Amino acid sequence: MRTLAYGTWPSPLRAADLARGAIQLGYLQISRGAPYWVESRPLEGGRYVIATLADNGELSELTPPGFNVRTRVHEYGGTPFALGRESIYFSNFSDQRLYAQRGIEAPVALTPDGYRYADFALDSPGRCLFCVREDHTAGGEPRNTVVVLDTTAPTAADDPGSGGTVLFSASDFVAYPRVSRDGRRLAWIAWNHPDMPWDAAQLHVADLDRDRITHATVIAGGPHEAVLEPQWNEDGSLYFISDRSGWWNLYRYRDARIEPVLSMPAEMAGPLWTLGQANFALLGADRAALRYGVRALDRLGLVNLRTRALTSFDLPFVALSSIQAASADSVVAIAASATEEAAIVKIDLSKGTHSVLRAPGKVKLDPALVSVAVPLEFPTDGGRTASVLLPAAQSRLRPPRE
Repeated sequence: MRTLAYGTWPSPLRAADLARGAIQLGYLQISRGAPYWVESRPLEGGRYVIATLADNGELSELTPPGFNVRTRVHEYGGTPFALGRESIYFSNFSDQRLYAQRGIEAPVALTPDGYRYADFALDSPGRCLFCVREDHTAGGEPRNTVVVLDTTAPTAADDPGSGGTVLFSASDFVAYPRVSRDGRRLAWIAWNHPDMPWDAAQLHVADLDRDRITHATVIAGGPHEAVLEPQWNEDGSLYFISDRSGWWNLYRYRDARIEPVLSMPAEMAGPLWTLGQANFALLGADRAALRYGVRALDRLGLVNLRTRALTSFDLPFVALSSIQAASADSVVAIAASATEEAAIVKIDLSKGTHSVLRAPGKVKLDPALVSVAVPLEFPTDGGRTASVLLPAAQSRLRPPRE
């Protein structure tokens, strides 16, 4: 037997295995208690499909061949689909048009060429579909607007509609159009060049009358504050994430006042590279589940919205995203551990336990072969503390012997 030099170890992984097995999960949503998400197909040219679980727990792929559920809004993309009562609305990658898919019927285009769509929200009746639209019809720099589409309007192959009614166009970029539970108000965020959305972004609220807004008001954000992820609760209050304290924390807007819900030295959101990120889920009027990052690692917490008390869960995950309410006592999320790929998991908030609903990763490694990263902190020249993840100093890896 002999010790091999670093870099010459035989590997249980091949590049082809990684390419075939790198199935990506994203944009988890819940409808009638069931999870839906977007899943990649590496062997089909990287096509993305909408998937869910059948009654027997088996994977059910909903997107027919020839369609690729992916949007290019802002080029980075974002949430590419919405779940209606009887239809799924999705952006198709090849033409960037918005399609409606009802049952086993062939998808029908709802919008003409020249527009891109992302970050959707339906009103309670399911008639009005609010979204971010990127207009490429006029040439030059694309125009970002908040638009609404009437999902009940008749469509035909030769007349796919106007592309939506513009509700707001007074900024360079928009995100998170969200309609209140009673359908009477709309919230969204907006920002302008040269800022990025984590530098400066404003939270707007307006009265809504189907295809027009009135009394639009900026309630948070500005040159030195960025806001994210507005969510309306059932009592009419609006929750959102702001970095006004220097940390991404949770706030509430009600009775024309903003108040902190949970203030702590932790990040409850991240950079808005892709639209529609979900970092917290409202569980009725009194509670919310949220992910928060401490020392570069994600944790899941349950916050009492009245007392502002936080309960943390001891879960084996280091990364969490797409937090969605499945019931009053459970959430579904995309989660990854230090040694396993991302999976769809359901978390029981009453017990602090979890179950795996979908683990598509094809590459399975012995945990002993993984150098688990550990969080470290160090001071910066600006006086702040930076967090990083580095391989463990005492790694379990040892050079193999022949």
